[in-house]
Amino acid sequence: GLAIHHNRINQPGLITAGSYVGAFFSAAAQTTFNYNDVNSTGTGLTNAYGLQLVGSTITARGNIFVSSWTVSGSSASLYLSQDSGIDSDYNDWFSSKTLNTMLWGSESGQFAGGWFGKDSNSRAVDPLWAAPSAGAGSEDFHVKSAGGRYNPADGWTTPILDDVTSLTIDAGDPNDGFTNETGSNNLGINQG
Repeated sequence: GLAIHHNRINQPGLITAGSYVGAFFSAAAQTTFNYNDVNSTGTGLTNAYGLQLVGSTITARGNIFVSSWTVSGSSASLYLSQDSGIDSDYNDWFSSKTLNTMLWGSESGQFAGGWFGKDSNSRAVDPLWAAPSAGAGSEDFHVKSAGGRYNPADGWTTPILDDVTSLTIDAGDPNDGFTNETGSNNLGINQG
């Protein structure tokens, strides 16, 4: 199957018309979408979805989805056609708008510690990325940490110490390994 892991999909308000989908799967099977950062903001959009599945069944774990849209049509963090399925957990589904919605066929639900029996270990918190919309090439998707985070200037030689700590640190699936993570927050794998 197809494995999409540890990627950044960033659309920091550059699209001001039409529709937008952060990650789209059509007729996908045996597909994993794990530990990715999906950031999308925009105004004047018709429709906007963070993750959309059409006739697909995927596994989505440990991702961070951030949305802040103004739309005239439909929007949802997660949009599945009726014939789609998802094994989804340990994700962060953050929306700066009051509604954080999942649409599945004709059903809709608001995120509240999960939705439709999915995402029971997921959350909806601001991931506190360092600079997600700083501009092409200068974005920094490392999450803030009072214990220190990666410094783009010199790596871990001089970690950046923040006054807040992201709740996405160590919040990934506890069954997934995290030996490649560095820094001071090594109690589990981070989301994103």
